[in-house]
Amino acid sequence: MFEAAHGGHDPSDSRMMVFEASDGPGGAPESSFPPALTDAEGRYELRGLPRASYALVAEAQRAQLRGRVGGVRPNATVDIRTLGVTSLSGTVTGPGGPSALFSVEIDGPTHAQRSFTDGKFAFTRGDPGRYTVRVQSSDGNGRADVTVAPDEAATVELKLAANAIVIGKLVDPAGKPLAGQPLVVVKDSGDGRLQVQVEGAPPTTGPDGSFRIEHAAERATLLVMRPRPFTRRGLMLEAGKTLDLGTVTVDAPDTPAPGPGPAPGPGPGPAPKP
Repeated sequence: MFEAAHGGHDPSDSRMMVFEASDGPGGAPESSFPPALTDAEGRYELRGLPRASYALVAEAQRAQLRGRVGGVRPNATVDIRTLGVTSLSGTVTGPGGPSALFSVEIDGPTHAQRSFTDGKFAFTRGDPGRYTVRVQSSDGNGRADVTVAPDEAATVELKLAANAIVIGKLVDPAGKPLAGQPLVVVKDSGDGRLQVQVEGAPPTTGPDGSFRIEHAAERATLLVMRPRPFTRRGLMLEAGKTLDLGTVTVDAPDTPAPGPGPAPGPGPGPAPKP
């Protein structure tokens, strides 16, 4: 059960509460839980929920006002303040002018990712707060931080830094080219952990094992996606420059240990005397 006052505006207005499980696989989907309406004093109550961690979302005035509180568990009393939703838009410029096709990710109170064209993007109906905006395209990569105020549209201009290029050739321990091998370049945070996010099919090596990958200028790791992943860490990528890794020998994947076979028989006896 959850119960709380719903603050921020006149409590006589009815408001709708929706919520979603956030415990990962196994949690009930958002659509499993019907929304609840607040009473004349802005109070709400949600019952019969499985024990999990939830994000509570309140909407009012035909979704023009919204509030969100995450990491909430049952038997808690939670006050939610609703604020006016707003928009975040901007322009993206590469070395040759407005970027023709690019992907924008916003990370903040609202998280979203979409593709846009012709150097302009817009996310409407977002929650106010501080955001990090990341842009990826064939023209380069860019990042900006922006604070979005309630009921005020925010804009940001991003100039893309040229991508770095990584080239090389994959071979097995015998020197045979590894053709059609999926691989990616990912950011190397230096703490030994790798976070891999691939949209669509990953790039693959050519018939001769060669590859060419564009990536943001940063410390990075080459990850060869095999049954036993192979990595080449500590790549220092510079904007607009090509890093040639040459011939990269990829260790053979693990092979299963042989199963138990028949017990060995007695060895040959002594040779007969003439």
